[in-house]
Amino acid sequence: MHSGRRGVALGVVTLAAVALSVVGTGVARADDGAGSPSASAGAEVSREYGISRLASNLSLERAVGQVDGGAGQGEQKEQGEKKEGEEEGGEEAGKKPHAGWEFAVTPYFWAAGVGGDVGVRNRIVSVDAPFSDIIKHFDGGAAFAAEARKGRLGILTDLFWIRLHHSAEPHDILFESANLRLNELMLEGALAYRVTPPGPVAVDLLAGARFWDFNADLSLTNEFGVEHDRSRGVSWVDPIVGGRARAQLNRKLAIFTEGDYGGFGWTSQSTWQFLGGLALRTGRAQELKAGYRLLSIDHRENDFLMDVTASGPILGYTFGFK
Repeated sequence: MHSGRRGVALGVVTLAAVALSVVGTGVARADDGAGSPSASAGAEVSREYGISRLASNLSLERAVGQVDGGAGQGEQKEQGEKKEGEEEGGEEAGKKPHAGWEFAVTPYFWAAGVGGDVGVRNRIVSVDAPFSDIIKHFDGGAAFAAEARKGRLGILTDLFWIRLHHSAEPHDILFESANLRLNELMLEGALAYRVTPPGPVAVDLLAGARFWDFNADLSLTNEFGVEHDRSRGVSWVDPIVGGRARAQLNRKLAIFTEGDYGGFGWTSQSTWQFLGGLALRTGRAQELKAGYRLLSIDHRENDFLMDVTASGPILGYTFGFK
């Protein structure tokens, strides 16, 4: 837009220069026809006109510079406001989907307590362990989630592994105490399909499977101090279906939720999960996430029982890359 203004201003300069030149030439010729004294006077007038014309040209050129400078500053300001407005719209709003694959890895810490029943070879133990108790008997663990996405399609994984031991009260009146040692691995994989267009709200449908591996060692002590050790290891896979949603509140903050259900009485009686929380953007592709998670499993297989629910706050940090 400012290039048009400059063209108009330069046109004015050109016309002014031509007009002054014509006037100066006419005066000079008129003075030449009147004789030498008049010619001298005409020369003086011509010089004065020349000086005036030069001053006029310089003034107009300064005016053109000011117009161009003002237009440039206005355009820079307009571009800055446009960029700021796009950033305020959030990461998802108005953004075209990336053509290639996008990846994200989220290590997380889940401060979960566990409640329910665990049984090995017809010996059932009730477990009610808050996180403050579990951390005292924590022997090791790891947890992270990962995602790969291209367009509407996503591939999700989630790994949670924990090893712990816990003292409990047995249901059997013949035993006074029990010591349970658990090694648990949960590995989840799912396909995600985005059903919403690019924007501040994203909704995915999920379908996949959850793999479980439990190894339980149960040591029972009777009233005479005699110990009876029972061990059992079992693995299985539960089909799951679910969904998740995310809403970008502003350029920094988002809210998210996820849930699924599975088992369907085929491999387990049931398994379900719920997760919800907030995500704070800390970098171009980094987020700090905090929320609450519940994960339940009811599996019965021959002489093995696992009917427990784990729940507690969860904290993770996401690293994204392309």
